[in-house]
Amino acid sequence: MMQLSTQPSPVRPPHFGAPVLPPPAPQSPQAGAPEALEQLGTTISVAKNAEIWAQGDTAQYSYRVVSGCVRLVKLMEDGRRQISEFLSTGACFGFEGAAAQDMSAEAVADCVLRRYPRRAIDALAARDNTVARWLFEHMSQKLFLAQEHM
Repeated sequence: MMQLSTQPSPVRPPHFGAPVLPPPAPQSPQAGAPEALEQLGTTISVAKNAEIWAQGDTAQYSYRVVSGCVRLVKLMEDGRRQISEFLSTGACFGFEGAAAQDMSAEAVADCVLRRYPRRAIDALAARDNTVARWLFEHMSQKLFLAQEHM
């Protein structure tokens, strides 16, 4: 005969208003995302306050911060600049897949970046499920963070 426990279950469904935890962040290409992705990259240096790309530019590259700090900035219609995010060592950006950049990327300090051609990433993801899965996880994390920011 089965005995019922009177102890509360350690797993409870979330209730309305409960904090929702973000999905786990995808690993950076260097830390375990597909090695094939890392092989596409080249290392570049960007000087402090230099623009990596401008808002509205065609999205040609994606990046990973090797050292330094990058800020993503949205230029508003009234001329204000809204900082969206600061990215430090290990952070990946520009992998979201849009055809044009919806904000600018600027070096806060001297930076070393790993640069990946977007066309090569797309071609690799089409034939490598590990890369495609990593990109999906990265975009899911970015979507979650954007929703939390709102």
